[in-house]
Amino acid sequence: MDLKNLIEPKARYVFFSDKDLNFAFPIVHVDQDFIYFTSKNPIELKFNEGYFLAQNNSGIVKFTNPEIQTLKKSDKQKNDLLLHRFDFTHIDHSISNRRNSVRFKFKEFIPLHFNIFGETMMGQLINISQGGLRMCIDTPIKTNILCNIEINLPMNGQHQNIKTNGMVVYAGREEDTKKIMVGICFVTPELVSLNERGKYTDTQNVLKEYISYRDKTNI
Repeated sequence: MDLKNLIEPKARYVFFSDKDLNFAFPIVHVDQDFIYFTSKNPIELKFNEGYFLAQNNSGIVKFTNPEIQTLKKSDKQKNDLLLHRFDFTHIDHSISNRRNSVRFKFKEFIPLHFNIFGETMMGQLINISQGGLRMCIDTPIKTNILCNIEINLPMNGQHQNIKTNGMVVYAGREEDTKKIMVGICFVTPELVSLNERGKYTDTQNVLKEYISYRDKTNI
């Protein structure tokens, strides 16, 4: 299989999942059988699945049980990044144009704050799922960038505060409005300690609780 005929040429990240947490790693090279990517820290987790963008806006390529090989420090980077690759030759995969999880819309205005490169901006939450969210903003932003997100979600007459990180996977102006629609996938940054990792696990558990609440109440 030639990966260059499968992966979107402009794809800048490959995503790996460990149970409920998603991680995004920058792609540095793709050849016929391998995807090469970098990380700041050694990869000690055993990922059970992952995905990357497919060509021609056909969705995402989902794969299972990737075997990651650490090669060396990246020659293409000036800083001390680690270079990895995984072999796609015999890996189980499929192309999916469907969302990984159900999205829930909001009837009321739900503001959210997000921070990109140290600049804090505000958006309007449109819908949310276990894997990500969609929001409207006024200022154009680029895709394939990481941001910090803070939302207060209404639940049982109160507001549940959620702070997490996301990757901007889509940003485009809607035809029927001057607003810019942004799609964000929740991701976990490379973490130094298990305590920090636990913080994002807790956030995902809160999201699970909220999604379960919305599913049961049907509001």
